[in-house]
Order: sequence, then structure tokens, then C-alpha cells
Amino acid sequence: MLVALADTGIQLLGIGQSNSTAANWVSHNVVAHYPATNITGICVGSEVFTTTPNAAPVLVNAMKYIQSALVASNLDRQIKVSTPLSSSVILDSFPPSQGLL
Repeated sequence: MLVALADTGIQLLGIGQSNSTAANWVSHNVVAHYPATNITGICVGSEVFTTTPNAAPVLVNAMKYIQSALVASNLDRQIKVSTPLSSSVILDSFPPSQGLL
């Protein structure tokens, strides 16, 4: 991921602030390499809800914009968008079947 963003001038938060920035990123870093590279998912952020909660709105926008770019490229069925969450967001983790976010 960091290699893909190196020397692009794209700020990580920039993808969540602009649909065109996200579309450009998907075009250059996903579409350009698919299907030769087996891309099945894009993880956006890293435990944002627990590490940088004030960035949550930008995270949600980034995920929406990336999803829109995948739809426009007809890749939304092949490539899913997600975000890693800390296990600490689970309110009641025992027994595991009772875990709630």
C-alpha cells in the first residue's frame, strides 16, 4: 500500500475528501493491475475508530468513494472494500456468539 502511494502526492486523508482522488487512485493502483494481480479486497485505514476517532467521517467517505470507483470500473463484485477494526470495539466478547459492536 505504501509503495502504491509513494511519490503520488496523494495524502491518505485525501482519498476520503475527494471522489476524483479516490477514482484516480483506484484507476492507477487497482484497475491497472487487475486481473493480472489477484486483488480481492481493499482495506481502508487501520483501526481508525480506536486510534483516530475524529477521522471516522473521512474513513467512511474514503470507503464510499473507493466503492464507487470499483462500481464504475465494473469490479465491485470481484473486489470488496473493508476497514480493519480493533477487537476492543467488541462490547461483550464472551461467549463469542454474543459479541456486539
